[in-house]
Amino acid sequence: MELKRDVPSRPALARGAAQAIRDVRADVLVSSFDLPTIDRIRALAPALPTALLTARTTGLDDVLALAHDHGHGALNPRARALVARRADRLVQRARELGMSLYVWTVNDSRQLRRLATAGVTGLITDVPDRARRALEP
Repeated sequence: MELKRDVPSRPALARGAAQAIRDVRADVLVSSFDLPTIDRIRALAPALPTALLTARTTGLDDVLALAHDHGHGALNPRARALVARRADRLVQRARELGMSLYVWTVNDSRQLRRLATAGVTGLITDVPDRARRALEP
């Protein structure tokens, strides 16, 4: 579940999301580009898995460390940021920190396979049927 930044009250959004997830007992990863909002979710519902979303294409080790330092279990970087060997290095660093990587938005079949091979935890896509075919053995 992504919590958006452009809402009238981010604290109210965090409270409502935490309560809704607890009410339905859903298996959900809560993520946001807004660090204070996702920090608020951690404070309100420490058992919920949380992730920091980032659109940055550089300095991902620093963003990963920031998410880790704030107690979040995952980083969700944009696919364009994970070119060449950068994906392998970030996956390795995330594993060292005990964190997950969910990459967004991956719609290209080659990129889906490359990132899966690099060992990312999950792939966020607009085309799940294409992704499934691309990742079939």
